[in-house]
Amino acid sequence: MSLDFFRSMQQFVSVAKQLWHEFDEIRNLRLSMELVEIKKQRIQTLQLWTEWEKELKSDERELHNGLHGKMANVLRQEAFTD
Repeated sequence: MSLDFFRSMQQFVSVAKQLWHEFDEIRNLRLSMELVEIKKQRIQTLQLWTEWEKELKSDERELHNGLHGKMANVLRQEAFTD
């Protein structure tokens, strides 16, 4: 029995890299699902922080109003809830 190779090692590797396996598809699907979950978590976190900012606005105003003169000047433009 004779085995003939018609490609160089580089050509073989190039073709081999293009082949896919069903496990690759499952891995890619799982990775994309994980990315979607990460994006959802980030959105939920930003929404929570926005809610906290709204809830704390009046407390922040009171805090600014209660600051001593020099401290009030220094922190006038600062927003503690941002």
